[in-house]
Amino acid sequence: MMAWKAPINISQESYERVKRSASPVILPKKPKKPKTESTDENDNINEDLMTNCTHRVLFSMIADTKELEKMVRHLGGSVAKDQSDFTHLVMPYLARSNKLFFAIVKGALVVSEQWLRDSQGANQFLPENNYNLNSKDFNHIFKCDIDQTLQTRNRNKLFEGKFFFVTPSVFPSKRVIVELIQSAGGTVERIRRSSAQIEATSINSPYSYFIVTHENDLHLVADLLKNKKDKMKIVCNVELILSAS
Repeated sequence: MMAWKAPINISQESYERVKRSASPVILPKKPKKPKTESTDENDNINEDLMTNCTHRVLFSMIADTKELEKMVRHLGGSVAKDQSDFTHLVMPYLARSNKLFFAIVKGALVVSEQWLRDSQGANQFLPENNYNLNSKDFNHIFKCDIDQTLQTRNRNKLFEGKFFFVTPSVFPSKRVIVELIQSAGGTVERIRRSSAQIEATSINSPYSYFIVTHENDLHLVADLLKNKKDKMKIVCNVELILSAS
């Protein structure tokens, strides 16, 4: 293709029009609402209350918690937003739930709704020992002693010194399983170790590395499943985490 030999003439009017259209449009900034001293103080007070509160209550399997939440706040407690930080778990009955697993790992107290209702009547948080949930059916179904488990100390160190790789399809979700492992002192690795690395770990530090997987992810551990001995030691399902918790 040959280059242009003649210049392209552009009128001054056309140039100005293009220049205006290419210029960025600057919108006026909205004035920021000034923070008042009282607002800052209130924010700090609310944060301190959440941090220093001795009763941080979380609810599980309760459809409507509004009334119970009001009771908690009236008594000087706080309502936990999630399972990251709470001292009490209120449930209608014992059942496997993600929040119950976190309560076990964190050493939180698990109580019935009646604890809050009676505390409201007494205008103070009552001792929790009279408000344990009936555990007979739960223990029978899951072949455990949930009461003893809840009383065991240092559950947050259960997986201390242990390393895990969690595959994507596990249930409960990978996020929940990872949080449970970390809450119990374990370390979750993002990349699976090779067969050679796993073999070396098994020799130098037996039972310190586990792969938590699901049947949909067996292709991710197919090389390990060829050896049944390795399978028994290394590859597990989520029950390793849930039952240990």
